[in-house]
Amino acid sequence: ARVTTEAGEVYKARIDHPKGDPENPLCAEELRAKFDDLTEGIYSDTRREEIVACIERLPQPGAFKTLLERLPSDI
Repeated sequence: ARVTTEAGEVYKARIDHPKGDPENPLCAEELRAKFDDLTEGIYSDTRREEIVACIERLPQPGAFKTLLERLPSDI
């Protein structure tokens, strides 16, 4: 980014790997906060908790099927 002030001063900043990039991933708390921010108008608190619980169990047999059952098919 480059910003020039009215006084003519120039400020520059470069971020090669912004937050969320594979080289600069979100931590678990940031990822959960982002999920909640993006889905709070779509899912109830209870449904979001169910989805997160399913995601946390994904390595287990049947967890993916359960996750899909928690997600509406019309979105």
